[in-house]
Amino acid sequence: MKFSCTKKDLVKALADISKATANHTIPILEGVQIETGADNVTLTCYNFEFALMTTIPAAVTQVGKIVVTAGGLRKLAKKMSGDTLTITARQEERSPASEGRKPVILHLIELSDEYARITITGMDADDYPPIPEIGQPKELNVPQCTLRSMLDQTLYAVAKVDTKPIHTGVLFDLSDGRLNLVSLDGYRLALRQEQINSSEKMSFVVPSLCLSNMVKLLNAKDKADARILMDGKYVIIGFGHYRVFSRLLDGEFMDYKKSIPNPSGKYVVLPVKELFNAIDRVIQISGSEKNSRRSPLRMVFSPDKISLDINVQSGEYVEEIGCGSFGMDNEMTTGVIPNYLLDVLKIMDCDKLRVELGSEFSPMKLVPADGDERFIHLVLPFRLKSKQAA
Repeated sequence: MKFSCTKKDLVKALADISKATANHTIPILEGVQIETGADNVTLTCYNFEFALMTTIPAAVTQVGKIVVTAGGLRKLAKKMSGDTLTITARQEERSPASEGRKPVILHLIELSDEYARITITGMDADDYPPIPEIGQPKELNVPQCTLRSMLDQTLYAVAKVDTKPIHTGVLFDLSDGRLNLVSLDGYRLALRQEQINSSEKMSFVVPSLCLSNMVKLLNAKDKADARILMDGKYVIIGFGHYRVFSRLLDGEFMDYKKSIPNPSGKYVVLPVKELFNAIDRVIQISGSEKNSRRSPLRMVFSPDKISLDINVQSGEYVEEIGCGSFGMDNEMTTGVIPNYLLDVLKIMDCDKLRVELGSEFSPMKLVPADGDERFIHLVLPFRLKSKQAA
């Protein structure tokens, strides 16, 4: 195998996909498979759970494939001085250390430019695990920019602890031309909806680890479609010069539609930036994130303002924020973990939000101020101690 490509393309490609390599007892899974085509090179990283693949243009002199440690190759390529790199793979037969043993076949890869030449040991591409094939898939097409926005507004609420593994992923739920992406962790729920030109009906859950690495590759401004193929066991998502493969999670996802409360007729409207800054100050005064998760924020909702109050060992924080309201005849007090509220404020793409209120113990429902429910976030209340609730 021999090809030439730009240093910039190779370094970027390796950086983009190397998160799919695994620290594994099987050394080859720490590598990237490099395979030449007619005028391009495909790089693949796979860890048995998900794979990231990308293609870069190249001048191919000899076709072939090899596996090499992804991190090591990227570091070396980055250190090379030339703008164009030539990569050559070859095999060498070495005599055995003792009689009676078979010769040792070394798989070598040479990286060179006009100034230097470096040779490192690679691995036999025939030993690289094959990515399972998808059979008779259903197809879904979503603009890259839309898919990026939907994932940005749901991934943060995925469960981090796998007491119920199905909730460590994001649900893709398509029906009647509406695509819902849903995540939840037992304390909060995020729902993002979009109308999609599709008559298909499908529901599947993709692990968050795969999606967290994929979302960084999606172009937030590109309206070209990302093509999603799903067969009930695996999913492949292709966009631009990337392809992403993942196993799907098994299990029964919670009936999220039953968890979303009906409108109560009571809500307040708040400026997102002002509330974000106030919650951020709450977290600072309450110390580390670990401590702030244990310290609930007391929120008192009034017709024209909300009061924020938190007491922790390191101090006390009190702040008031003016708001608009509807149906708020009396004050209402609830408790919330500040980090959970901050997470949703980080990804709100509007200037003002509406906080819909039920009872003291029902979840807060956060939507854009105009009532657009393409994005819905629920935060469960945290029971306050008697002196906090007073």
